[in-house]
Amino acid sequence: GPTAEITVSIRKATETELRRFAALRALQEAEQKKTYNDLHAQIAKARTRGVEQVHIDRAEKLLKTLKPDPGTYLCKQTMKDQMRWDKITERSEEPESVTLCSATEGCSCNEPFRGNEQLEITTGLVNQAIHHCAPKDTTPERWLFEGLVSAAMAAPEGCV
Repeated sequence: GPTAEITVSIRKATETELRRFAALRALQEAEQKKTYNDLHAQIAKARTRGVEQVHIDRAEKLLKTLKPDPGTYLCKQTMKDQMRWDKITERSEEPESVTLCSATEGCSCNEPFRGNEQLEITTGLVNQAIHHCAPKDTTPERWLFEGLVSAAMAAPEGCV
């Protein structure tokens, strides 16, 4: 009689596919934990990693039912007290300690840089970029800092 035949080709997953899969797993784990901050972070990562929209929509629906922990955002009084120029200190040349992401045990943001990813912090670039915008009676760093604080203070409570 007739016979059926199926041919399967297997290939190694691409780097993009692996990242997408890891982001989906992290999103699903965050959904299980049902904590606002973890889920919010994983939704953002899922978007950037190309996770299918159906999964993101499901997570966003759950997120809307959760409330952020009040200790995880700056209230306006804390900003007013703490975000002051006189509290700014100079950056030391000592290497900073690294705190790993704790959203999930195997969170992909804890992985070392891959491919062409690179983060480089260069002293003086803010001054160079905005020196012509800042008023002459203040430094560019202070002008930028005060503008950012002013914008944060104008945001609704809980948004910063």
